Amino acid sequence: MPNTLDRDSATVIATIPAGAALSNVIDFSPFALGGLIMPPTWTAATLAFKVSTDKVNFVPLNVAAGTLLELATPAVSEARPLPVELAGFPFFQVWSETAGSDVPQSVDAPIVLVLKS
Repeated sequence: MPNTLDRDSATVIATIPAGAALSNVIDFSPFALGGLIMPPTWTAATLAFKVSTDKVNFVPLNVAAGTLLELATPAVSEARPLPVELAGFPFFQVWSETAGSDVPQSVDAPIVLVLKS
């Protein structure tokens, strides 16, 4: 009997390059939820997300109250769930920031994303 809880999944890397604060673009359109694992090379910063419907124009992801959706400064090698608010957008970038201002990473920061449909 097949397991009805099986879901399509993918593991992708969102890398924030050294000297930058934004990752590569993640195609989230086939997925609805996921989690992330922080790299051991993380330069301390809050984590936020920029979203897009066209893979070109990105805006910061806010919560319903109009404030920036942020994950408090994650620890290195820590796992966290992705915010459910990402499910409404086909594309996103991981953003290294504090209070809405870029925090460039000192070395490449490859964040592991485990995505599920």
